[in-house]
Amino acid sequence: MILRAMDELMEATGEPMTRLCAGIGVSCSNLRRWQARCARGLPPVSTPGPHKLLPANLGWIKAELEGLAHGRKRTAGTGALYEQYREQLSRRRFRELVAEARRARQEWEEMGKQRVYWNVFRLIWAVDDVHIGYHEDRKVYSNQIRDLGSRYLFVPKLSVGSILSGELVAERLERQFEINGAPLVLKRDNGGNLDCAAVDAVLERYGVVPLTSPRYYPPYNGGIEKGQREFKEELGVQGYANDQGLDQRLMCACMATAKLNEMIRRILHGHSSYWAFETGKPIQREYSQSKRREVLEAVKVMATVALTEPGGKKALSSQAAWRLAVQTWLQSRGMITIATERKVLPVFP
Repeated sequence: MILRAMDELMEATGEPMTRLCAGIGVSCSNLRRWQARCARGLPPVSTPGPHKLLPANLGWIKAELEGLAHGRKRTAGTGALYEQYREQLSRRRFRELVAEARRARQEWEEMGKQRVYWNVFRLIWAVDDVHIGYHEDRKVYSNQIRDLGSRYLFVPKLSVGSILSGELVAERLERQFEINGAPLVLKRDNGGNLDCAAVDAVLERYGVVPLTSPRYYPPYNGGIEKGQREFKEELGVQGYANDQGLDQRLMCACMATAKLNEMIRRILHGHSSYWAFETGKPIQREYSQSKRREVLEAVKVMATVALTEPGGKKALSSQAAWRLAVQTWLQSRGMITIATERKVLPVFP
């Protein structure tokens, strides 16, 4: 350490600090400041810029960024948003998050209006959080896991005040994997509690391919948002209200889930979500751990090609390349269908 070396040099030579600093090219004022900080029990130097007092909730910050008005090179409203979170993250990190959100919005706009149809049962699940009211002035959330092909909704998990942590989401997913078998693909948005190390560890252990998209991303989230609307409407039918206790609310949520799973759906050719989910067992069993590893390796290769292939209009982000690779693999197996929505003339009877 330079302070200890300077003390030893002064003791050995008897020279003053100013002369020694000039000889070795160290600022004497800096050296004295470092000594004063060490005397107070502080590290000699600290990271430049204001100190951050609170841990950053990146999930909420990303969600608010995606709701801003993004242009090609500028995003309106970032100044006010940074003032709100300036005690939690640096200006440099905030600018990086703004650039990520703007790039994701541009990718969405360039895709055009597309709709994804999920064609297989039990192989592609989704996890998300939905706000379902208040309890003593605190928000109540429901963490939802559903099979996208069958529309089957698992029993929800309620939380008060904040969404479930990443660790609890990981435990909940692992429990469902143990009971119902693991899907091949898990659809999630980039919320901090869904796209995190704890969830990634569970997905890797069970050989599940992650498909992460930005929040409110229509090509992938339309089915999720429709399912959330159905769930909220059925909660109202079951008598769910803010003045109920949490036990009553959980009972209403479970009843709403059961009703939706038993509902006959036209898209399922007159069958229920429960029936469709059960019929997916044979194809789910086909995907052993070795076959899942083959799928993951194939997706990795496709993502690498998408990142490095020359001749594109612009370079893809790593997240966009992964989404494209997963989408391409699923399309090639007929597991999803992507249709471009078009405006048509109204049909009269």
